[in-house]
Amino acid sequence: MTKQIISILCLVLSSSAAAQVPSAASVEALLVANRTESALAATVAQMEQMIRQNLAQATAGRTLTDQQKSSIETAPQRLLATVKDDLSWDALKPVYVAAYQQTLTQTEVDLLIQLYKSPAGAVLLDRVPVALQKSGAVVQARMPAVIEKIRAMILREIAAAKSSTK
Repeated sequence: MTKQIISILCLVLSSSAAAQVPSAASVEALLVANRTESALAATVAQMEQMIRQNLAQATAGRTLTDQQKSSIETAPQRLLATVKDDLSWDALKPVYVAAYQQTLTQTEVDLLIQLYKSPAGAVLLDRVPVALQKSGAVVQARMPAVIEKIRAMILREIAAAKSSTK
């Protein structure tokens, strides 16, 4: 299996830049194979959750009039309507197709379709995002300490610069 993945990747990386532009149909098949539409839907769902959380945080502890409460309750639907229109699959599919056609060759698209339809591709699509999410959570948890270290270093640098100019 590993040899298959390596050979596919080698072929992808070694293909000629002058190779044939992939057909729209083959790019669309690749977008299905790599689950682009469902990834986009997941992103929109995350945005919906963020919108709702931000509205809840912005109004937490505040006394609102009935009109304000009504407006806040309907705001997510209004905001999401815009997000869903602008980031719908129908709106973005041509953008994805064009980007892939400008970036990949027909051979590369064909090889990637093969990869995503293979057991290794299923692992890539199903399990690698989970691993990335877990590692991303660890990195995010470490960021406050890193930011504090950087802030302290900057303050020391500023103090050193001030003392050296006296």
